[in-house]
Amino acid sequence: MMKRIIITIASIGLISLITLSEIYAGSHGHNMTSNWTCSQKVSGGVFTGQMPLHLMFNMHCIETGKINGDYFSSASNCVGNQVIGLDGKASFHGTCRSYHKAGGTLFVRFTDFGSPMDQSGEGDVFVMGGEGKFKGASGMGTFTWTQGATDPQDQMTNAAFGKTKIKLTIP
Repeated sequence: MMKRIIITIASIGLISLITLSEIYAGSHGHNMTSNWTCSQKVSGGVFTGQMPLHLMFNMHCIETGKINGDYFSSASNCVGNQVIGLDGKASFHGTCRSYHKAGGTLFVRFTDFGSPMDQSGEGDVFVMGGEGKFKGASGMGTFTWTQGATDPQDQMTNAAFGKTKIKLTIP
C-alpha cells in the first residue's frame, strides 16, 4: 500500500514538473534562429609573468536565418578576446556588428567558457541594441559552435561555424 502511494505521489510530481517546464519553455521561445560561418584571425597576444594569456582576434561572419518567421542574411564584423588562466581554463568574449541585407544593424555580445583545446561548445548571446529597424532591440539566447579548419599557410587564421537561438525584442 505504501509503495503504491509513493508511486502515485511521484507520478503526480513528475507530471506537474513536465507540464510546468513546457509552459515555461513555451513562454520563452526563440524568435530568431540562424546558422553562421566565421573566419577568425588572432591579431595579438599578451603574456607577462604570472598574468593570464590574452589573445585578441577579429572575425568576419556570414549568417542566414529567420526572425519572426522572415528569412534574413547578414554579414558581421566582430572583435573579441580569449583569456587563458594559469589553471588552463579559458573565457571567450566578443562583440559583433551584424549588418542585415534587408536593412538595419544588430549589436551582439557573446561569451563562452571552457578549455582552449575544445573543438565545440555552447555559450550565451546578448543583443545590445541596433540601428535602423533594430533600433532599441534587446534579447538573449544561446549559440553552439564547432571549430573548423585552420589555414595551413597562417596558423593564426581558422574557421568556426554554428547555430544561434535568440529571444529578440524589437520595439
